Amino acid sequence: MNSNYAFEVLDGALLSDAKLVKHPSGEAYFGIALSGAEHMDWLLFLKTTLSDVGISTSPMYPKVTQASNRGKPYDYCYFNTLSNPLLTEQHKRWYINGVKQVPIDIKLTPTVCANWFMGDGSTSRYKARGNSNLVILRLNTNSFSTSDIIILEELLEDIGISTFRAKAKSGVVIQTENATTINKFLDVVESSMIPSYMYKVKRPWLKVIKEPGRHLKGPFLWLSGEWVKL
Repeated sequence: MNSNYAFEVLDGALLSDAKLVKHPSGEAYFGIALSGAEHMDWLLFLKTTLSDVGISTSPMYPKVTQASNRGKPYDYCYFNTLSNPLLTEQHKRWYINGVKQVPIDIKLTPTVCANWFMGDGSTSRYKARGNSNLVILRLNTNSFSTSDIIILEELLEDIGISTFRAKAKSGVVIQTENATTINKFLDVVESSMIPSYMYKVKRPWLKVIKEPGRHLKGPFLWLSGEWVKL
């Protein structure tokens, strides 16, 4: 496997909830924990991808276990690698004084974006003003500083994805409700996603443009990267 691909997968995972931890031995290991057993497929994909470039893990990982929140049980899955010098080098990119930050050399390739989206992104349908074809795309950035979020916004802008910041229960997320932008982003990531995560792809396929004088133009269908009038 091309090592560049593996480290792009790693970058995408680290933009989500993954972490690199320094072991007392001085080397770093990769770890991630996600609520819900449905994430096992992605964790198995991460394990295979990292193993292919020599980053080993215990046979017991990834695994599903159970915890409770306010007396209610829930499943979560987690995955840790063994310590590895390659991850120690990545730790130097991603952490300053023990705090995770967006590396200055990161590039938002389709592979990076797809793994960020699978790990900590979503699209959700909602209805407003009688329109049931509305979708919101959200990329969670809760664990990053404002300066890091601005870097990510600028990097997304560079690939044609305009977003805005919104407050969440914990921290700030970046999102968009623009149908064209959402479809462009999904066009970028879809081919790099694993099949069991395609449920996250909810597209605003149709749109109608309201012109002055309440005239309606359209409808338009998103097809092959552009809006096509029906």
